Amino acid sequence: MKSIHTKLKTDGFESWFFPSGESDRCVITLVDSAGNNIVNKALARWFGKHGCCSLGLGKWQDHSQRDGLHEWPLEYFGKAIDWLKTRGIKKIGVYGISFGGNMALMAASLYPDITLTVACEAIDIVMEGFEEGKKEGMSEWCCGKSTFTFQGEALPYLPYGLTEHQYYDRIVKSCKKHHELRSRELFQHAEKQAVPENCFIPIERIHGSLLIIAAADDSMWESEKYAMRMEQRLASLPHPSEAEAVIYPYGTHLLLPYSAGRIGPLDIAALAVKLFRSGRKNGKECKESRKRLDALLANELIFTQL
Repeated sequence: MKSIHTKLKTDGFESWFFPSGESDRCVITLVDSAGNNIVNKALARWFGKHGCCSLGLGKWQDHSQRDGLHEWPLEYFGKAIDWLKTRGIKKIGVYGISFGGNMALMAASLYPDITLTVACEAIDIVMEGFEEGKKEGMSEWCCGKSTFTFQGEALPYLPYGLTEHQYYDRIVKSCKKHHELRSRELFQHAEKQAVPENCFIPIERIHGSLLIIAAADDSMWESEKYAMRMEQRLASLPHPSEAEAVIYPYGTHLLLPYSAGRIGPLDIAALAVKLFRSGRKNGKECKESRKRLDALLANELIFTQL
C-alpha cells in the first residue's frame, strides 16, 4: 500500500498516512507503537474500502526513552490533526484497540475535531505506565509514571500498587497458569483501592459518535466491566456525544472488523485469537463477533458520514 511517512524529528509526530482517493475523511488508528504494522495496514485497507483515509499513529518517544506506554504526550494528536487538515481532511475519527482504545478516548475528550471515536476493549481509567525492554530478567515492568501527559503535566493515574518485579511476576504466573496471554489480575489488584475521580477518563467531553466495544471473554482485562462503567458514567452526566456500548460474548482481546482481519484467504485474526484460551475454545463465536463488528462499524461510517 502506498503511504506517506511523517517523522518525529521533522514533523513532530511519527505516522503512516494511507490515502483513499480524494477522500476528505480520515480515521487515526492506534494499535501499537508501529504505525505501519500488519494490523494498522489491515485497518487502512478496510477503511479505504469504505472511502476513508487512515493514519497509523506510531512511536512517540525518541531513542533516549524506553519502549512501553508511559508519559504519552496527548498533544501528539493535535499535531496529527493539524497535519491532516493541511492535506484537506475535514472529518476525523479515531479507532483504538487495547491501550490504543485508552488513547482514543483521551484524545477525543481533548480534541472536539474528532467526531467518531471507536474504543475497542479500552480501560476507562488512566493507569500507571509501563516500560519494556530488558531489566533484571524482566521484559516489562510498571514505572511509577502516568500513562499520559498534557501540556507538560502528568495526568493523575491509578497505580498498580506493585513493585516492578511483582508486576512482571504476576503477568508471567498468570499466563502460565491459564495457558494464554493474560494480565487482568494486575488491574483487579489496582482497583482494590478506591479509584479517585480524577483518574477516570472524562468521556463525557467527547463529541460526535462514540462506540465502546468490549468482549466478555477478554483475559487481558475486564473490558466488559469497563464498558458498562463508561455507559453508566454517560448516563449520569450531560455529554455532547451519541454513545453506544456494545459487548460481545466472545472476541478475546482482539476485536477487529472481520474483513480487516483477512489478507486474501488467510484470516490472521482467527490465528491471533488462539493466543487466548477462549479463542481456542470458541473460535467460531469470536469470528461471528468480528463479523458483527464489521457491519456495525460500516454502518457507523455511513451514519456519521465520516
